[in-house]
Amino acid sequence: SGASVSVPLDGSVRLRRALRAGQAALQVRLSRLPEADEHDVHQCRVECRRLRALLKSFRSFFATEQARGFRAALERVAGLLAEIRELDVLAALPPLQGGQGGRELAAARQRAVKRLVRRLASPSNRAAVELCARGPCRDNLGLRAGITNADVLRRARRAWRRAQALLQPRPRTQRQLHELRIHLKNCRYTLEIVADISPDDAVTLRRRLRDAQQNLGDQRDAAAAADWLRSDPERTARGRAARKSLERWVKQLDRDLDPALARLARAGKRWDHAVTRLIERDLTGRA
Repeated sequence: SGASVSVPLDGSVRLRRALRAGQAALQVRLSRLPEADEHDVHQCRVECRRLRALLKSFRSFFATEQARGFRAALERVAGLLAEIRELDVLAALPPLQGGQGGRELAAARQRAVKRLVRRLASPSNRAAVELCARGPCRDNLGLRAGITNADVLRRARRAWRRAQALLQPRPRTQRQLHELRIHLKNCRYTLEIVADISPDDAVTLRRRLRDAQQNLGDQRDAAAAADWLRSDPERTARGRAARKSLERWVKQLDRDLDPALARLARAGKRWDHAVTRLIERDLTGRA
């Protein structure tokens, strides 16, 4: 296990820095939103998810109403970009690149961008974007002072344990896999806030979370691509080769998933043990 390093004693400082850094990053992406660049669309959604994970995992440390309103705005902004992001994901898959399918996806994206521009003009959506783009929120969303690093670690550990609970028995249904993927994302974003505590264990766990999340995300993308191919009779008829390619990919992903989840479980167990010792040490020191 990695040794702990010198960190700020006040967990409130840690959370305030994470909140402000996330808002600053989101502000940059939102300023470019009308251009609907593929990278900016993706990163805007990532920053929305990262901030929502922070407010979810540490919600007891923030003023309820302020945090709830900000989370709702983040969810609305991310939802505005969902259609374009889905099309970008499909267009990036090798079986769907080029040819008629590629042209259809490009045309669909152009229509989606026009819809986005119209939706951004509505009062409710414009208000949500303005709230998210305003920069550091007033009073840091009511973030309490006097939060310790042990307090923060306990919430981060809870995020991991919620994900861990979904690993056994191995998730099989699409609903179970989707739920696991969401929990892994939340855990990964939460872990970023305490990554400098027991850093070796944290680095390994973050890597294993990313690997498992990537596998589950790829499975989801393959399923979305297959659905898109089946959604039009002509597309279905000419997409036989693409479907076969996707089927082979899904089989490989399914074979890779169990080892990835096993590595994740081992890394999580080591990190959990390391931070539990730190939490207990802090509680003993305060007793």
